[in-house]
Amino acid sequence: MTARCQACDEPLRWAKTEKGRRMPLNREPDPNGNVVLDGNGIAHVLNRESVASYKERGWLLYMPHHATCQHAKEFKRAGQPERPETG
Repeated sequence: MTARCQACDEPLRWAKTEKGRRMPLNREPDPNGNVVLDGNGIAHVLNRESVASYKERGWLLYMPHHATCQHAKEFKRAGQPERPETG
């Protein structure tokens, strides 16, 4: 399923996680991403070691949209802790 972000209007690819939750991804694959879609379209968030392994095997990786959206904080769910800024 594809759509556009309500905040920044960037194109999105919607996927479901293993737990059935909807996850917005940037529409195009991204070599810096950490999400892989399996053959059933289920999104799996990978750790660093897994990202390298999937890259080596030629899998397409996707970036979670909240990681790149300029307005992500506006859509943060209540009760979720803030992530520390890294720089």
